[in-house]
Amino acid sequence: MDILTEIEQNLVKSGSLFEAEQIILKGVLELGQVIMQNFLESLDRSLKSQAPANYQVINKQPRTLNFIFGPVTFQRLIGSVESSHRAFTYRMKKQGKSWTEQGAKAIIGLIEARMNGELQASLNTILEQLIVLPRVAQTRLLQEMHIRTGEFLRKAPTKPSIGAVQGIIPINTATSRPMGQLFKALTH
Repeated sequence: MDILTEIEQNLVKSGSLFEAEQIILKGVLELGQVIMQNFLESLDRSLKSQAPANYQVINKQPRTLNFIFGPVTFQRLIGSVESSHRAFTYRMKKQGKSWTEQGAKAIIGLIEARMNGELQASLNTILEQLIVLPRVAQTRLLQEMHIRTGEFLRKAPTKPSIGAVQGIIPINTATSRPMGQLFKALTH
C-alpha cells in the first residue's frame, strides 16, 4: 500500500483536527525515512561498484602532486576503524594529526581483541613485553631521561613583543598622576 493513500484513509477516519495533524506528521516522517533509506541504499551500491576504480585513493604509497611552485610529495596514511575510535580520532583531528600505519594497526588490534574477548590477555602480553626489557635498553633509557634540575628550572629570558610598548608601573607613584591612577585601578 502506498504511504500517501494510507495517510489519506487515516485522515478520513480521524475524528479531530489534532488527530489529523498527528497522522500527517507520522506519515511525513515515514515517507522521509523511506526516501532516505532508498537514497542510502543507492549510494552504498554506487560506492561498492566504484571501489576498484578509486583504489589509489586508499593506497598507502606516497603521492607526488605538481604545483606551480614545484612538486610536493604526500605520505598517505591509513584511516581509522569504525568502532570505538572516535575519542582518539576526534582529538587527533583537532590537533591536525592522522593515524600512521603503526598506530592504526595498534588500535585495530586493541579493538579486535576487545570484540573477541581477548583484551585482558592481549594487554597482559604487551605489559610483559614492556616489563622484560633487555638490561642495555633500560640503562640507555635511564641515561636519556637524566635532566639537570638547574637547566630545567632556569627561567628563559623573555623577548619583547614587536609593536608592544615596554614600561613599568612604579609602586610608589603618586595617585594624582596618571600612572598612579592606573596602578590604583589595577590593584583595587
